[in-house]
Amino acid sequence: MTVKKKGKGTLIAIGGNEDRRNKLEVLRRVVEEARGPDTYVEIVTTASSVPRELERTYEKAFKKIGVERFDALNIAYRDEAFNERYVKRVEKADVIFFTGGDQLRLINILGNSDFLRAVRDRFENGAVIAGTSAGAAALSDTMIYRGESKYGLVKNNVCMRHGFEFVENIAFDTHCIGRGRILRLFQVVAAMPNNIGIGLSEDTAIVMHNENIMEVVGNGTVIVVEGSHLKKSNIDKIRTGELIAVENFYVHSLIAGYKYDLSKKEVIAYPE
Repeated sequence: MTVKKKGKGTLIAIGGNEDRRNKLEVLRRVVEEARGPDTYVEIVTTASSVPRELERTYEKAFKKIGVERFDALNIAYRDEAFNERYVKRVEKADVIFFTGGDQLRLINILGNSDFLRAVRDRFENGAVIAGTSAGAAALSDTMIYRGESKYGLVKNNVCMRHGFEFVENIAFDTHCIGRGRILRLFQVVAAMPNNIGIGLSEDTAIVMHNENIMEVVGNGTVIVVEGSHLKKSNIDKIRTGELIAVENFYVHSLIAGYKYDLSKKEVIAYPE
């Protein structure tokens, strides 16, 4: 099964803790993918427990890039996700940016809401949808929301549920290198070999214009775990709490400038 991006816009998944003070490389790319300095950015701080603090931080960062049309939506309760005023605001945005925090909170408040449907409409019509940390984890159809890294290969230790489904057959994990989360991707792919696991380092992102190609930007590493070559696994035979054994994962380590073909499952471009 291949990756399917469910909109004509650009999807950007960021591993968290992107630079918001100095070179702002990842955030600059977000703006470049839209309308440059004329971009209208709406950040969605729903996942965060400190939404006002994040709003101020991102406002300074985007203004440093040259963006003047900036606003923030802190949808804190589910009934607010059906508020027509919020829907109309997001309908005008060029970039809709989901911040970090708690991805389960993000899904529970915004999932299957008028607000999310408006975001999907914007994505279908060419808007940039970006997410960082929890916001990135929620972008795909399979969302990792809990699981200790060191027990990543213990059956059912990694908790998953449906995300926003802007792209199918991908599972994003964030802070991947710094928090040693690659084993979580192994479990996801062992359980669902049709999924490609993408582990994002901090201050690092992947950019998807279409469903076939992703480009790495930023200052860290992107880990790709894919299971189309898996031969044997015990995951369907063992009980919860037992160790998973899998043969023949394919794993790639990519940095800025690399491009990866998600349909052919191979690296297709290297930094100059």
